[in-house]
This record gives sequence, structure tokens and C-alpha cells, in this order.
Amino acid sequence: MARSIIVFVSGIDGSGKSTVVEKLADRLRRRGLPVIVRWFRFPYLLTIPFLIIARITGRTRLFEAGGKRFSVHFFEHSPPVYKLLYAFDHALYYLAKYGVSLILPVVIVSDRGPLDNLVDLLADTGDYEASGLLVRGFLKMQGRGLTILAKASLSELIARRPEARVDPKYKVRLALYDKVLGTNSRLIKPIIIDTGRDPRLNEDILESIANVIARNYGHVGWGKNLGNPYLRALAASKAFILVNWLLQGSRIADSSENFFRVVLDASAIILGLLAGSITAAIGFFLVAHTTSYILASNSPIALSYLNKSKSPREAMRLLESYVRENKPGAYIQRIIVFGSISRKAAKKYSDIDVRVVRSRGAANAIRALLWTMRLRLFAWRNRLPLDVFITTPDKLADIISEEEKTKIKDIYRGEATR
Repeated sequence: MARSIIVFVSGIDGSGKSTVVEKLADRLRRRGLPVIVRWFRFPYLLTIPFLIIARITGRTRLFEAGGKRFSVHFFEHSPPVYKLLYAFDHALYYLAKYGVSLILPVVIVSDRGPLDNLVDLLADTGDYEASGLLVRGFLKMQGRGLTILAKASLSELIARRPEARVDPKYKVRLALYDKVLGTNSRLIKPIIIDTGRDPRLNEDILESIANVIARNYGHVGWGKNLGNPYLRALAASKAFILVNWLLQGSRIADSSENFFRVVLDASAIILGLLAGSITAAIGFFLVAHTTSYILASNSPIALSYLNKSKSPREAMRLLESYVRENKPGAYIQRIIVFGSISRKAAKKYSDIDVRVVRSRGAANAIRALLWTMRLRLFAWRNRLPLDVFITTPDKLADIISEEEKTKIKDIYRGEATR
């Protein structure tokens, strides 16, 4: 099942965070995950009055470097209320920026995080002890996700950021990252990426991180074909699984399969009503509908995501062997596979899209349905991740894209269609 994941890329300005974010997000998108990039620069809301007073009284000073002006706060010995207002602002911003987005199972890659805002607060207020309830609160917030810490030597940072030479608190913030993480190591265990070393080493680290995130995210499903990350996440959510269970592929299934399911569900409901109970009717329907769902290949596909099914290559070999040994009659024209397996792009958790193309007529529909049910039982017993549906030549033309049609592989072809 897909799950929400957040990755905070932290580090002082000039450490290469944005480059790490861009490269990691690109790798995750190539794996089909619904990725959203966020920039977590701190917003000042309730603290604005305090900042205005600080500017007037000179506790906020302006500096210039590299043609850019920037401000530095000197809030040492400021009242504790500033820290509370800052924490409140931060919590509101975090909720708006991340809490709402994570309702769906998306992967957020964040440029900066609570750790960076905490370091800024400690440097601004002169609280170099880096301890206390407030510090733990910020770090626990960041600890809900994975943390990547971008680092570089001071000479490299100065070369990248001219303000590092001028900012009187730049070195203080740099030291605070190490101190905060050192005294609170049990709350955050960051992955360190030294952006100043051989880029090839960092590429390997990012590739490994992307693989781990992809494995932990879960199943994307057909939603990987959607461009919008929120729609892609919706297709991978629990709500979509419920819809998938309810509809059971009725849009792509043949009318004979849909009719069979309707008859099975209706029979279960009638049987429950004859038993004299609406509760029994609902229970019988749930059992019948779920049994149909399992037999329609969904069980072996689910097993593939639990690491308990055959590999796509082994499943394909067993499928071809079964069809050779159990050749259908004229009631089936073709049996084809398409998708990642036919494109030779199948991965560990890929399923095999199988379509049984039946001949016209009610009798042929029934015989094709019975043969297909035996194939599904074979897949279920042998843990083959097959996604099997009956179709007709006309419907096949509608449900498979033009690009996929060039990659179709026939594993059975009847005499009439040779």
C-alpha cells in the first residue's frame, strides 16, 4: 500500500541543498512516484511586529555582499515570547506546507526543514546551548521524515556564497548544525552528503536513497501514467483500492465477465434475504464480491508486493507452459500479453497484463470464462502476478494504446486467426 514520505534536505545556505533536491526528485519521478518539491523558507506571521521593532531599534542590521543585501538578527536577551511566536508561526506553516499535502500518499522532497529554521532561531537569539523542549519539538517534527544533510568545507561555502565572508553569524549557524545534531542524535540520524567531493560518489548515494524510498513507498499502479502528482497519489491510495475492489475492472472487462459478477453478487444478496436478514445479505455480498476479486488475479498481484510471488520472468515462463499444455478451443482466438513484460522493462513488482480474446457468441463467452477461471486458479496457486481479463477483438482495440499495440506478444493464436 502506498504511503506518504517526506525527505528534508537540510544544510546551511551554499551547501548545495537545491542541487540535491533537484537530483533526488528527478530520480524518484523516473521511478513513477508522485513527487512534490517544497521550499521551506520560514514565513514570519505573528512575529512581524517584533521584527518591525527590531529593525527600528537596530537589532536587525543590513549587510551587503555580491551585490545582494541581507539582514542579520541580533536578538540576544530578547524576551522568551519571541521564541514562542516563532514556534507558533513555524507550526502553522508546517501544517499548511506539508500536513495538507500528506493527506494523499505523496513523496515530498523539501528544500530546508524544521532543522534549518531551528538553527536560524538559535543563531538569532544567541541560544548556543541547543537544548530544551523547543529544540526537541523542532527536531521531532523533522524526525517524521528522512533527513539528508548537505555539507561542504568552509572555503567552498565562502566561494559559493559571498555573504559568508560578511555575515557575522554565518560560522555560528554552521557550527550549530553539528551541535544540534550531536546533542540530539537519537531524534535525527541524517544521511550526510558532502557536496564538495567527487560528484560520482554522491550520485551513487542518491541512487541508493531513491531505491529505498521507492521500495518503502509501495505500489503506484496505473497511476504512474498520470502527470499530476496528486492524481497519481490518489490512484495509489487506500480509497482507490476500495474503488478497485468495488468495480473490479468492469471498464476493461468483457460483458460476459461483468454479467457473471453481477449474477454472483445478486445471488449472494438473494440468498442472504432468504435467510431472513439484511445483515446476512450484506455479509453474503461481501464474501461473494471479495471471492470474485481474489479470483480475478488480484490476490497473486498483491502477493508480489509482499515479496511472495514469482518474478515476472518466471511467471511468464509458467504462463506460456500452462497455455501450451491447456490449449483452448475455437472459443478463444488469441491470448496476448502487453505492458512492461512485453517491452522488456518489467521490474521486481511488475504484474503481467494478460488478455484472453474470445470469439463471438454466448456459448463461446461461457467457455472462455470457464477456461480463464482455470488460468486464474493456476495463477493463484502458483503465486503468479497475472492481471487476466477476457476481451473481444473490438474492445481490445479500444483499451490498448497505439504504442502498446506495437509491443503486443501473442502466447496463443487460434487457427482461425493465424
